[in-house]
Amino acid sequence: LLKGNALTPVSPTYNGGVPTSYAISEPLPAGLAFNTTTGQITGTPTTVTANKAYTVTATNDGGTATKTFDLSVFVQQPSNLNYQVSNVLLRNTTLATVKPTYSGSAANSFSINPQELPRGLTFNTSTGEISGTPDLIHAASSYTITATNEAGSTTKTISLEVKVIAPTSLEYIANSTYFRNQNI
Repeated sequence: LLKGNALTPVSPTYNGGVPTSYAISEPLPAGLAFNTTTGQITGTPTTVTANKAYTVTATNDGGTATKTFDLSVFVQQPSNLNYQVSNVLLRNTTLATVKPTYSGSAANSFSINPQELPRGLTFNTSTGEISGTPDLIHAASSYTITATNEAGSTTKTISLEVKVIAPTSLEYIANSTYFRNQNI
């Protein structure tokens, strides 16, 4: 099972008489629950655990049946880190918070190198989000962002530049005649 991913409920199947109760040999990993009435296993595993054998016993007045299965909870290395952000930002224009997307298990931390983003922007090392309002022109620069968890890490390099849009299409409306000593 993948840590942090909800388990699709697992229900037992059986032949013969309907079980009236179920028991399990030992507690399931943290975040998972075992229903002693239905035998169903549900939940979201929250702790990495080594592969372990569990035995479920179904009981009714006619006797018991058992089934042993192995279960482990693991973490996948984050992969395919991506940021949907324009590489050219406008000075004094607020950047909508940019959230990372990636595959695998949840990242525990994020880092960025170099650490100093264009002035006015911030990088959240817990969530990997970039936000703020750049307030100074900044030449195009590359930033390598790393998402990390206990299984490993993944990186993405982005480029950011802060510009000011130059004025365009400047015109003056010409009047046909102006006379000296007359107000315009």
